[in-house]
Amino acid sequence: MNNVAKNYAGQLEGFKRIDAAGQKQAEEAAVLAWLKKQGAAGKPALAAHAQLIKHLDASKATRERDLFVGQFNNTSAVSAAIGLYRLSIERTKPDAEREVGYQQRDLPTLEGGLKQMDRRYVAKMDQQLQTYWLDQYVALPAAQRNNDVLNKWLGGRDANAVKAMVSKLSGTELGSLDARLKWFKADRAAFEASTDPAIQRVVDRAPAVPAGTGRLQEEPGRVRVPGCQPVAAHHLRQRDGL
Repeated sequence: MNNVAKNYAGQLEGFKRIDAAGQKQAEEAAVLAWLKKQGAAGKPALAAHAQLIKHLDASKATRERDLFVGQFNNTSAVSAAIGLYRLSIERTKPDAEREVGYQQRDLPTLEGGLKQMDRRYVAKMDQQLQTYWLDQYVALPAAQRNNDVLNKWLGGRDANAVKAMVSKLSGTELGSLDARLKWFKADRAAFEASTDPAIQRVVDRAPAVPAGTGRLQEEPGRVRVPGCQPVAAHHLRQRDGL
């Protein structure tokens, strides 16, 4: 974690030194000014830009919550449960219709990741990380503390609620390689009948995840293409001295 922090700090210092934010803001202002001069031809791109700003503002409002919940979901046992259950869902589809990362060609990589977990997984450390991120979540203002599944599992917003949830999750069998490989081959019905606490939590949260994830990925994507096209056109005109 220290190395990651140092890397981020170095990148931020580099961006500050070259005034990357200022350069991008000036470029954005120039493109918007150019679009406004294009009349009707510029309106689709201006609308796309406004929509991107709307998405950005929405993401800022939940940035801390999304960070804390995301990091909790990235702890080893919980992350393994998420990936394994998702694989069982994707396996119900024809291979060509599966999400990227869960197709037949990806299975050796997924299995390798489950095996590599043995090299870095320490149960006590995993529990400490879970505790840290849940502590951050319960300390959020009430308006941001709105992950319904996580709230149901916590049953409160204090240290005792966090301790109880982490204690429950510690009963997972996913710390064992044999167990992970067993679940690697399991079907969706087996997951949904499981009493493993980490798997139960993932099954509980699953109905909300695909729709939410899709919205976050798809909506900005719809406006990003019309938003990027005028940037390219503006650069070409500048290059050609127009």
